Amino acid sequence: MTIRVALLTNIPAPYRLAFFKELGARCDLKVFFDSRSEPNRQWDVPADLGFAHAYLHGFAIARLRRRPDGIPNDRRYWQLRYEILPALFKFRPEVIVSSEFGPRSMQAAAYGAACGVPLVIWSEGTLHSEGWQGAIRRTVRRALVRRARGFWTNGVESSRLLESYGAARENVQEGMIGVSTFRLAEAVRRLLPDRDAIRAELGVMGTAFLFSGQLVPRKGVREFLAALTPLAAHRREFSAIFLGEGEQRAAIEQWARDHGEFRVLVLGFLQPEHVPRVYAAADVFVMPTLDDNWSLVALEAAVAGLPQIFSRYNGAAHDLLQRQAPGVVIDPFDIGSFTRALRAFLGNGHRPASNDVTSSLIDYYGPQACADRALESLRAASRGA
Repeated sequence: MTIRVALLTNIPAPYRLAFFKELGARCDLKVFFDSRSEPNRQWDVPADLGFAHAYLHGFAIARLRRRPDGIPNDRRYWQLRYEILPALFKFRPEVIVSSEFGPRSMQAAAYGAACGVPLVIWSEGTLHSEGWQGAIRRTVRRALVRRARGFWTNGVESSRLLESYGAARENVQEGMIGVSTFRLAEAVRRLLPDRDAIRAELGVMGTAFLFSGQLVPRKGVREFLAALTPLAAHRREFSAIFLGEGEQRAAIEQWARDHGEFRVLVLGFLQPEHVPRVYAAADVFVMPTLDDNWSLVALEAAVAGLPQIFSRYNGAAHDLLQRQAPGVVIDPFDIGSFTRALRAFLGNGHRPASNDVTSSLIDYYGPQACADRALESLRAASRGA
């Protein structure tokens, strides 16, 4: 029997679209987005998403997320959509999936309570990224967790946060990523025979370290530059590639001017179809984030076959290493150990992960397997209603 599912989330991020399309082929799905985009996103969004969807009216409030532990502040957007309840009453879902714990999920829980519809909460936070929240927010989250019949998380670290709010482990479905892993991996593989030509065109020399993400303090950009500096002092040949945009672009460009003998590329933001070429040119992926739920670029690098220097503050590190993705974990604040990790990769050449490892990651985190897990969770929530 087909389940009628309403899924509430913020924006149609390109990396989620294949998963939504796959899930829509398995159930009567409609995705309700807060908006087409947010001010800190630059993705192109196609007009035809390939599944039933709607954009809800409302407004967004910019806020500065201030942590009490010295982790850099970060700008976020609080989405307030006044069409959620009318849209749910019109669609009449049998199960609701709502992302995170804000006003969106509060309205979803209210509808579910009024109409006897089970709620599944899709949460990406970890104890590091969210566990410091104040008493009021923790109380609200515990109340939502008590109301929910199921939970979707990215992995172990996100599940631990939900358990701290009272979620039963047997109701948590992990691995809910759904990125187009096969498409990215195939694109990189097709480009690898031209790797030398791509590197020559970019001017890449020696070991190429790749960073991909917003160039903001929270992503550990300054820590990365500080860890690279001792390598430069010892005249070791390497290149650093930065993929993304943000306020710390100026700091990277200044470091490049101060160390002109090394190749530093700041490529800016690239649409997803242009990213595989950069992965094909790189040797090691570096994501020294100071605060991330589950960095999707770490998964991209893993399915591209790159070994990684993981941050201990990245929720993805545990799950990817458990699935044999090659790499080491460091604390980005410990610049000495960060430098040693970078130095260990110098002169090793291009050593991608084995096909068995990348194939396993591609399959597990791909949209087909993710949709299968989602449907199993939705059926369990519906049975328990």
